[in-house]
Amino acid sequence: MGGGVAGGIVGAAAGAAGAATVVVIMSVVTSTPLGWAAGAVIITGATLGGIYGVGHGMNLGSQENNFTDGFVAVVSDPGSYIVPYAIGCIVGARMYRVVPDGPYVNWPPLLNWWGRILGG
Repeated sequence: MGGGVAGGIVGAAAGAAGAATVVVIMSVVTSTPLGWAAGAVIITGATLGGIYGVGHGMNLGSQENNFTDGFVAVVSDPGSYIVPYAIGCIVGARMYRVVPDGPYVNWPPLLNWWGRILGG
């Protein structure tokens, strides 16, 4: 259980960081300001990283004797950070696009969902 909890937290953070890295680099390189769509990309990276993290963490944690040991096993495992970060980078590269008038998410279902949240 501890591994799953730690994996979810670590995976979500690393996935968000990977997606955010892509968004920031693309924005700096193209001198395009960050738009609201960047948030959707980062949230997606965090979600997918977290999903991976829970599975990975439960696998590592199942080899330990208690919640704390399972939690620590995941937090001290480099793969718990590297893989979700890479997943976030891939998500960012696939979803984030830059056009002359600013960034947008090239995935209509997410764009519509995120637009409804912001628009009320």
